[in-house]
Amino acid sequence: MMPALSGKSFGFFANRNFRHIAAGQHVNRYRSGRLALAEALKRSAVGPGTDVLVPAYHCQSIVEPIEAIGGRAVYYRILGNLQPDLDDIASKLLCNTRSLIAVHFFGIKAELSDLRALCDRVGATLVEDCAHCFSYSTSDTTYGKTGDFVITSPRKFLPICDGGELFSPGNFSTRIRQTRSGARYHLKMAANTIERAWTAHRENDLTANDTLQRAQTLVEVNSNNNIEIDYVDPRFDYAYASCRPSLSATTLKTLISFDRVVQLRRKNFAKLQAASQSFRRASAIIDNIESDFTPYVFPILVNIDDDVHSQLRTIGVPMWRWDDIRNSDCEISKDYSKRLIQLPCHQELTPEAIDQVIGSLLCVLG
Repeated sequence: MMPALSGKSFGFFANRNFRHIAAGQHVNRYRSGRLALAEALKRSAVGPGTDVLVPAYHCQSIVEPIEAIGGRAVYYRILGNLQPDLDDIASKLLCNTRSLIAVHFFGIKAELSDLRALCDRVGATLVEDCAHCFSYSTSDTTYGKTGDFVITSPRKFLPICDGGELFSPGNFSTRIRQTRSGARYHLKMAANTIERAWTAHRENDLTANDTLQRAQTLVEVNSNNNIEIDYVDPRFDYAYASCRPSLSATTLKTLISFDRVVQLRRKNFAKLQAASQSFRRASAIIDNIESDFTPYVFPILVNIDDDVHSQLRTIGVPMWRWDDIRNSDCEISKDYSKRLIQLPCHQELTPEAIDQVIGSLLCVLG
């Protein structure tokens, strides 16, 4: 799902036209977006006996930092278009609410002006989660302009193994004294980057015919073979909240072509979007690409009655699903945790690989 380093990743000369969405604000850099979020919550006075409002549809990377510093997550409803339910939020913003986390899901812009007003009314901070948004752009963007704190996750877009960012468009100072990570951590992240690159190179040797043959065989035999994935993010340990990211990540960020990241992600997204028009058992949830939109993944809603998840996993289609959300009163979130899957569209997918994915999807979903 994440991009792996390749010989084509480099091209830093084109980056002079790109600007960070922080627009001149000081940016603190961490090992992960979770640690950046933990720092934002800490500066929001989150702790025991305090609440943080969180979208009911979420991944655990939002909840872990809240619990790590003793806060309590309170889940607000979302609408079908992944926008926050303002009425539900207004009813849950209380005097002990210290912060509200608003997410630009999959890069879809969340409407934050009304949220800004609600937070100001009770004195809560607004944390703008831009983890699904690329940190760099060639034009002015509305991402990262409204929150008291903004977090990003460059490792979701670049072939690096760690890295999270925190800045404040408002009056909050995000300058902190950060400590250097030990040599062992730097070596581990560099080794992980190389290993991921090598693994991706070997996987690209699979032929499209092999993948499509498995897909065509699968639709004849309905498989109920679910694959469980138990993943714990090794970068999140609050004891290392002030540590900087690895040298390999810091160095590679200065060498990787941002223009290639943007152009190829948009191209792969467009190919998946065109293919989705033929899906009978799924539908895309993003209709068009805005000028400043760099896709993180390609999200679709599938028909769970047809055992789609099992079939896609069995033929090796790479995908994510947030099926471990916490209990809430949001029926849309419960539905999306079962039906919304995220497909890769990153820049290191070869044309053959994206064609394999599309061919497999058409066999199962078409």
